[in-house]
Amino acid sequence: MKDPLLYSTEITIPLILEKVASVTEISVSDFNVPNHYPLSRKRELTTARQLSMAISKKYTKKSLSAIGWLHAGRDHATVLHACKTIDNLIDTHDPFVTDSFTKLDNIFRKIKEDTENRKRNAEPIFAEVNEELSNINKTLQD
Repeated sequence: MKDPLLYSTEITIPLILEKVASVTEISVSDFNVPNHYPLSRKRELTTARQLSMAISKKYTKKSLSAIGWLHAGRDHATVLHACKTIDNLIDTHDPFVTDSFTKLDNIFRKIKEDTENRKRNAEPIFAEVNEELSNINKTLQD
């Protein structure tokens, strides 16, 4: 069965959280609980949260503050720290982070390309529909 999340037209943070959870095999609720619960500082949970923030920064147009807020109420500095940490772990060839980030990057690059292709292919269709509607309006006015 096709994954409906792969055919979304917009990359959103909930979509990113869901994909990070599936790639890291950690549930969203485990690594992204609200502020009033103590956030776990276990390495695998922290890394999943940091991966999600880094992917969110790369593939959404949300501000750092918005990304942080949607990741258990963190602030913009935490998002910057997460992105730097993920970059450093990739540079030092951490196998879990490198593999997870590569998988996630491929997923979201594909979604972004598919979305852009759909938009590009839809433009001629809308032009034809608009032309047809214009012709109908002219006919009705006559």
